[in-house]
Amino acid sequence: YEEIVDKCCDAWNDILKKDNFVKKLCSREWIELV
Repeated sequence: YEEIVDKCCDAWNDILKKDNFVKKLCSREWIELV
């Protein structure tokens, strides 16, 4: 369990290091269809 949590946290932190990743993800055209 601890290893899974650690890997998930590492992946999430890598995503947050990318400039504007979350903003770009949320501003995609397909999000407006929901």
